[in-house]
Amino acid sequence: PAPTQAAHIPFISTPPPDSSELPTRRAGRPPSGRPSAGPPTRQASGVLTWLRRRRLPVAAIAVLLAVAGTVLAVTLAHGGDSSQPTAEVPPDSRQLGAPLTDHTGGVWSVAFAPDGHTLASAGEGGTARLWDVTDRTAPRPLGAPLTGHTGMVRSVAFAPDGHTLATAGADKTVQLWDVTDRTAPRPLGMSLTGHTDPVNSVAFAPGGRIVATAAGDVYNTDHTVRLWDLTDPAAPRPLGSPLTGHTREVESVAFSPDGHILASASWDKTVRLWSLTDPVAPSPLGGPLTGNTGYVNAVAFSPDGRTLASANDDKTVRLWDVDRSTTPHSLGSPLTGHTAGVRSVAFSPDGRILASAGDDHTVRLWDVSDRTNPRPLGSPLTGHTDWVLSVAFAPDGRTLASASDDGTVRLWNIG
Repeated sequence: PAPTQAAHIPFISTPPPDSSELPTRRAGRPPSGRPSAGPPTRQASGVLTWLRRRRLPVAAIAVLLAVAGTVLAVTLAHGGDSSQPTAEVPPDSRQLGAPLTDHTGGVWSVAFAPDGHTLASAGEGGTARLWDVTDRTAPRPLGAPLTGHTGMVRSVAFAPDGHTLATAGADKTVQLWDVTDRTAPRPLGMSLTGHTDPVNSVAFAPGGRIVATAAGDVYNTDHTVRLWDLTDPAAPRPLGSPLTGHTREVESVAFSPDGHILASASWDKTVRLWSLTDPVAPSPLGGPLTGNTGYVNAVAFSPDGRTLASANDDKTVRLWDVDRSTTPHSLGSPLTGHTAGVRSVAFSPDGRILASAGDDHTVRLWDVSDRTNPRPLGSPLTGHTDWVLSVAFAPDGRTLASASDDGTVRLWNIG
């Protein structure tokens, strides 16, 4: 999900509950882009981080930045630390080709098509893009950007047959696209409407006939998950009533590999499991999964369906044993190593590797072949210059895609 544009943040005299720990994703985010003179100094980075953690009116941010700039200039004039390197961090040796740079702003979601030859990406600017990644070292755009959303596109997902793409937007809608001809995608029917808040996540069930959507915004109350019947993709219809129970915005949804369970992650710091034995009347599976000390940003099932991973704003990744879905429990200690909030998680197709991405501008790989004893796998993947918000494995498991608020998508060789 994306930050509300700063120009539209309403002034509030008192902050909402827990505002001191609000994650930075929606906190008056300035436009993407990097200073041409190199990265900011350590002092400037501290000021910007502080501002990004608080929901301030634009005028207040401008004043604070001006004051901070004055203080910083005086500090440097009197011998402050000016030794920060100005050269861009070199790309990781695993990186495949040059970054994909055709987006006009931050990129918030990536997904591979089932055939592995096409990648979808989406983010700021209200568009999604398709890429031919047959040659991983030389990806190229396919056709024109997909337009139609009136706000940021926060999530993309391919149907299992690869012929349909779903895009979820801050405009509270989901659009389905016929991407049978990758060079000329076309909208399928009317947009899916019903959510009253931005749609943060969209996911297809394994059979492709059901899609789940998750919504929520820090100022509003649509903290729900909805299911849709796509038996006729040109005429989707709601399935049953919205799923309620989360008390804050729902950031992510994921189906188990057999399609019998849906997981949802929320800023109420919990993960919930839902039985889809009857998709018209889903039911909760046990109580919420608790223990996270930060907001839960994303969830992903392992290919065998026995393990669920959650990405947390407390800088950790957690693994959950969901083999017995009515009695899920945490697997060992949280995975640590990220130095800022974790935004996205994804399992490799063989289930042996877990990728995680975060606000520390890195992607980390974990060996989870023994899920009770996961361990870091190699060094973090570096090269992005801003938050890494989404990761996705190619179907062959040899390539990983990452999307960042620096406006780029990168491909990585996993082996």
